[in-house]
Amino acid sequence: MVAEEEDEHLQQVEHALLQLLNDDIAEADRILKQHNSAYHHLGRGISSFIASMLGVEKELLKDAANTLHIAENKTWEDMKKAQASPTAYKSSIYPPGTEYLLCYASMASTTHSMKTLVPNHCHSIATDQRRVCRS
Repeated sequence: MVAEEEDEHLQQVEHALLQLLNDDIAEADRILKQHNSAYHHLGRGISSFIASMLGVEKELLKDAANTLHIAENKTWEDMKKAQASPTAYKSSIYPPGTEYLLCYASMASTTHSMKTLVPNHCHSIATDQRRVCRS
């Protein structure tokens, strides 16, 4: 992805999260589903995390855990692509792919927060995810 495209995606996700905070969940969801970028996945993860914390229902928690898992995988995959790509954005300070590593760290910390806040539900979610991953 080129730098201009990354910037556009970041702005879209920022706008979607502002919509979410303004209680326009449908619009936020629509924006976050427009693209398959790591940033959009990050936004979906944050959105589902907030929804699961507000509802504290097992299904919402499972959904949030799955969304966060997909977002982590997508950001890691994009980071590896950026590191290998000769056309990736080159910062004068940071190595290629650092922006995706930051997204990955955000998702990991959000997942950890979820496990800390609701440990009993998240333990069963993690067990379910391992079953799915082994299949």
